[in-house]
Amino acid sequence: MVHAHTLTSTFFHLASLVLLVLTTFSAPFISSIFFLERAPGSTRYGAFGTCQGPGGCSKATLGWEGGDEFRMWMVRSLILWGIAAAFSLIAFLLILPAWVHRFVHPSAHHFAAALTLLTSMLAFAFSAALFIQARNNFREEGSDDAQLGPALWIGLGGFVATLMMCCVGPPREDGSFYRYRKGGGGGVRY
Repeated sequence: MVHAHTLTSTFFHLASLVLLVLTTFSAPFISSIFFLERAPGSTRYGAFGTCQGPGGCSKATLGWEGGDEFRMWMVRSLILWGIAAAFSLIAFLLILPAWVHRFVHPSAHHFAAALTLLTSMLAFAFSAALFIQARNNFREEGSDDAQLGPALWIGLGGFVATLMMCCVGPPREDGSFYRYRKGGGGGVRY
């Protein structure tokens, strides 16, 4: 029997992994997922490149050229989405033994989960700063239709799922989790 805590923990691990992978493989890989669109049907900016209209995507590269509206060091920081997805995959793989009633080593899991949380938080912060500033620069130049795309919000969802993944943590050896209760009486088993 799978315990409720194992199910909850696996859900947040899987949600974190899927959302971070979708954000990583935004335009040019998945043209409908992008961080910023200059104008409807115009240039879409993703983590590893851009797409010009329907189907005209650039070759995937780290640190694509976006013009004066973008800070290049922040464009290069978009690699953090891929790093966060890799750490999320490791944390997900570390939680899988709980499904066959095997012990999950908490130190390794906490380390992988903390690295996932740190890199996803940095990736979201840099992406939000980069693309909000670029959107404002486009609007100052007269492109009032510049808008943020779904990748930023998918990335935020990945960060929140990662935060929940860290809060829930791995199950104990018996599949339950243990919460300390103040005021004596030890802890409460769920």
